[in-house]
Amino acid sequence: MRLPPILSAYAATYPQVELEVSTGTVAGLIQPVLAHEIEAAFVAGPVSHPELVTTEMIEEELMLVTAP
Repeated sequence: MRLPPILSAYAATYPQVELEVSTGTVAGLIQPVLAHEIEAAFVAGPVSHPELVTTEMIEEELMLVTAP
């Protein structure tokens, strides 16, 4: 729900860039970045790796909802 505005703003700023969206696990998205197969990935995280630069995009609070 929060990703479309970020992607729309990026596409408007950089119309020459082709965006492709796919889903996966954190590890499954980080590996292609490290292998230079993709340029970037949105992941839940923090991610700490010496070959990666991270930028926090969204801060969320996780809630657990149960019956009383």
